[in-house]
Amino acid sequence: MKLVELAKKKEKKKVVVSCCQDKGVLLAVEKARKLGLEDVILIGDVNKTKDIAESLNIKDMVMKGIVDTSIILKEVLNKEVGLRYGKILSQISILDIPNY
Repeated sequence: MKLVELAKKKEKKKVVVSCCQDKGVLLAVEKARKLGLEDVILIGDVNKTKDIAESLNIKDMVMKGIVDTSIILKEVLNKEVGLRYGKILSQISILDIPNY
């Protein structure tokens, strides 16, 4: 069974993407959205993101401008409505650094 088919059987997730003003990021987010796998909140440079989205012919995109980490984490860690489900909170970063 394909990974996408498995994902479609699971509950749809809300994904927050920070620094979304990247062609690869927007292509991946749009593909997942079209497949019905996720609802996405984009955080980043509004003008750059719109320009990239227009160049990729991506429409109907909603995003929020650059937000301080402290504001985001305050809501993530909110015990009543935040994203935490247990005692562990993980952050994953993937960097592609040319010439490194």
